[in-house]
Amino acid sequence: MSRRFDHHVAALSVVLSLVLSVPVVAGGQSLDPIPASARVRIDFPTTDRSRFHRERVQSVVGNVETIRADTLLLVIRPGAVPLRIPRSVVRNLYVSDGRPPRWRAALEGAVRPALIAAALGAAGASIHRKEGDPSPAQMAASSAAWAGATGAIVGAWSPKERWRPISLQDSIARQASSTRSR
Repeated sequence: MSRRFDHHVAALSVVLSLVLSVPVVAGGQSLDPIPASARVRIDFPTTDRSRFHRERVQSVVGNVETIRADTLLLVIRPGAVPLRIPRSVVRNLYVSDGRPPRWRAALEGAVRPALIAAALGAAGASIHRKEGDPSPAQMAASSAAWAGATGAIVGAWSPKERWRPISLQDSIARQASSTRSR
């Protein structure tokens, strides 16, 4: 009976870790105009193709100076002349939400690896288990501890900048309507 229970626990932990590791899509895109001096990342298409014939993109990061109906002025470095980017060449536009605090980056970096390692550890320990081997729960706890600690250290060491996708057409339309109403 305990052997059957171990397989159910292992299967449940694998399914749970896969469900929790899928990124959550948060709402829709913001329709607010992009504020001046906002930090943005713009993706441009390139003519290069990847090994699997997928289109590659070239990203440029800077601060918005002005958005016009047909162009976007982007300041790459303070004091530099703004880069004029035609709206037609912009593939994707993202606004920076900044970098999370180190404690949050450590927490986010620890959770997913710990869950996945626990599920895989439990599943692996329940396959061909011999007398004297650690139980699936012990293997799951050990794997989760190591993976969580490693993920927390890496996450706290270098927090990743968070980017929120923005629809450039909606932002330009809203900015144009707000300037017309003045």
